Amino acid sequence: MKRETVLFTTASDGSATAQSGALLGKLYCVEYVPGDVATGATLTITAEAESSLPLLTRANAGTTAWRRYPRENAHDIANGDALPAVSAEGLVRPMINGNIKVIVSSGGSVKSGRVIFHVDED
Repeated sequence: MKRETVLFTTASDGSATAQSGALLGKLYCVEYVPGDVATGATLTITAEAESSLPLLTRANAGTTAWRRYPRENAHDIANGDALPAVSAEGLVRPMINGNIKVIVSSGGSVKSGRVIFHVDED
């Protein structure tokens, strides 16, 4: 398991964009450590490669550290449609093949925090 930390500092308008180094594996966990970021901050986290794929969005992220375990629906082989996630077995961990981008909005003027990604490389 690889642990990748993305540090960010907001501009005077409360926004920030930062990204991880190159990663290859399945995203296991996203850990948010807000530092002094404003409670109303919104985080948008995407996987960046040839296209941008959403991983997690959290409005009003708060000032307390938290963890989230992003999952997505598995897809049917026959037609590529998403299968309904009736149980945890219908969900898979998102594949990362590139960078993970963190976009912060409404984070307060010149505030710092970090997001830690745990990626299973096996």
